[in-house]
Amino acid sequence: MKKARVRLQQLVARSGILVFASHSNEFLAQLCDRAMWIDHGQIRQEGGIEDVVRAYEGDDAGDHVRTVLEELARERTTTESSSTGGNGA
Repeated sequence: MKKARVRLQQLVARSGILVFASHSNEFLAQLCDRAMWIDHGQIRQEGGIEDVVRAYEGDDAGDHVRTVLEELARERTTTESSSTGGNGA
């Protein structure tokens, strides 16, 4: 699963856009900054992934997405720190 996630992240980075449909909020949070909730062909909500998930599935799901986003931010910070030798340069 990690290999697939990395490959999808590379596709997004290279193309700048990816249309991706999933019922896995965690997977969506790992790949997407923005989301769109489409219901019967109508856009119900568009915006940040956490806001759209919260509107679609409720507060618990939105809180989970926020936790995933925070973990991803910590991982990125750790990765960036280790690649620069921890000096932020």
